[in-house]
Amino acid sequence: MDGEQQRNRELGDFLKKRRQSMTPVGLELEALARRRTPGLRREEVAQMAGISLTWYTWLEQGRPIQVSTSVVESLTRVLQLNEEERTYLYRLSNQPLPSESSKRQHLISPALQHVLDNLGHCPSLITDQRWNVIGWNDAAGTIFGDFDEMNQLERNIVWAMFTDAKYKTLFVDWERHAKGMVGRFRASCGKFVDDPWFKQFVEDLKAESADFKCWWPLHEIKNNGELHKQLIHPIVGRLDFEISNFDVADHSALKVAVHIPEPGTDTDDKMAYLLKIAREKKEDRRMAGKEKKGGTDSLLLIKPSEINCREAEAFKREFFESGETVINGSALLEQMEYPQWLQNLQRNQQRQTVRADWVVSETFFVVRKADHRIIGIVDLRHELNDFLTEYGGHIGYAVRPSERKKGYALEILQQILQYAKGIGLAAVMLGCYSDNQASRRIIEKCGGRLTAEKNYLDGKPMVIYWIDIEHFLVLKRTHKSI
Repeated sequence: MDGEQQRNRELGDFLKKRRQSMTPVGLELEALARRRTPGLRREEVAQMAGISLTWYTWLEQGRPIQVSTSVVESLTRVLQLNEEERTYLYRLSNQPLPSESSKRQHLISPALQHVLDNLGHCPSLITDQRWNVIGWNDAAGTIFGDFDEMNQLERNIVWAMFTDAKYKTLFVDWERHAKGMVGRFRASCGKFVDDPWFKQFVEDLKAESADFKCWWPLHEIKNNGELHKQLIHPIVGRLDFEISNFDVADHSALKVAVHIPEPGTDTDDKMAYLLKIAREKKEDRRMAGKEKKGGTDSLLLIKPSEINCREAEAFKREFFESGETVINGSALLEQMEYPQWLQNLQRNQQRQTVRADWVVSETFFVVRKADHRIIGIVDLRHELNDFLTEYGGHIGYAVRPSERKKGYALEILQQILQYAKGIGLAAVMLGCYSDNQASRRIIEKCGGRLTAEKNYLDGKPMVIYWIDIEHFLVLKRTHKSI
């Protein structure tokens, strides 16, 4: 007996056993006085399924008959098959499981979600046969976006690749990845070409993306998935992953894609950093709801590190493009390459290593919690030398040009004053140009007391303020001025 004959025989036996296990009462058939066979009769199944008795009899006898999907669905309904039995019937009938089945698989099991959650620093996704993302972990959210905030179409990987602008900057060599995805999508969906969803999806995507419209008619087929992926994240820069793909047991239409940080790279450390940011944002939302721009807790002070290199360079470039050659409070960021600048900061933090003409100081990037964008920089000097006593003061800060006039400068000063209290400073000095009315108002809101007016080194008039930190804290608690 060849494979085809065996499959037909299995199909017949399966239908017969399921028919015999049914009861007329359960299907509301007319009660019959005597029945010499268990379950339903063939003619009863054929009648309810809308097929001829002869044809159904041949089907149970294992004859070589082509079974359509409509017949499979009718038999599924009449025989009251569960999802596993339905899938089995489709396979025995030599028919592909229709795309509608994906609707039944949108909810993944808690056990499977637990697997994703425990993959740690490995961004991982579960997709259905339409390439919709139906499961993900927090690591995936840090790379590909907040899937909870997306609608079903936006969670489709193919749709996102061609319509989400950030994907073109996320992928190194986006065109190669996108073309490969078209080939894999066509190969995986070839058995669903008659599915109305598939036809409509392709037409909609061709209307949205000129690239997809150009590449789809080429009929390129790719069956092998990617083994490596290189991404450029807007916060941490380059990420290198090895890719492993798996089928989900008992759900052959579901695929798991695991992005594993490549050994020998700093990707694992960067993923740890991104997940830390994500946890902080989640906690902020839990404690206070959505953040408002310029709110009293919308910013974080973070110590610069190698991870911030890409964003820091963009931050510095924005000042230069705005015609500003000096970045206040940046500890000479405008004069150094980023690696050299980091070394300079590390030396400044220790009395044993700080250069002779400077003082122990700490420099922070100011990042917005909502998107972790660097919106400013602040430098806190633990003490004053002759130059700082005359001109500079304990605190220097700058707000990114595109983020000004949003209330951030006040919050930066508030946070660094609280930090200054923590390291034992009782009062701090600040200076600014006399005509910088915005800075003067912010300093005065925090309790600043004008103590001197003089000319700066460039000859422009400047003012000196002192802030008593205890007085500032009282103002903040009582909401006076602040």
